[in-house]
Amino acid sequence: VQYALDASLNFCDDCDGDGVSNYVDVDDDNDGVTDLIENGYPGCIPGRIVYQKGTQIIGYNPLNGAESVLGTIPSGIDLNGVAVNNDKGGLIYGHRTSPTSTVVVFDPATGLWTDVINIPGANFDSGAGEYYNGVLYLGDVGDQIYAITLSANGKTGVSSTLFSTDFNGPSFAGNNWGDIAVGPGCNGNPTLFGAI
Repeated sequence: VQYALDASLNFCDDCDGDGVSNYVDVDDDNDGVTDLIENGYPGCIPGRIVYQKGTQIIGYNPLNGAESVLGTIPSGIDLNGVAVNNDKGGLIYGHRTSPTSTVVVFDPATGLWTDVINIPGANFDSGAGEYYNGVLYLGDVGDQIYAITLSANGKTGVSSTLFSTDFNGPSFAGNNWGDIAVGPGCNGNPTLFGAI
């Protein structure tokens, strides 16, 4: 099986039947529009990467090396793994440092921070985040990932569910989700990759 790293992963799906697995196919549905253009690049606006630098939120353009300050991170808020909602103008999600179970959002258009949802028992202190198709996925210190369904404006959590727990098996228990990447699957469900 080409590209498969273990039996539980399937990198061999070929949605368009062209003989090239989705993992390396730049146009999974063979409609002539690349997946990057069609689906966007999870976590950033094409041509811009968003990250935390000290107390600033930085937008970095890898095409020309330019950095721009998108906003300031106030005391009591952390962005650990930056999750960006490009569907709603580049909203940026993080969490409060106390309680670490409260998710927050920064709106670059207004410069305002807003509480999104509090999930009792969650601890987002060092987990990563990723936004996909109306859902915010956040890693938890307890090696869990929460799926938070967002309101139409992207600023309120409608509901949350435990997306996965101890995803990598007992040998990884107690580790934090250091990074999360999520993208579209063939059947419309997200495909989630994580690193600890």
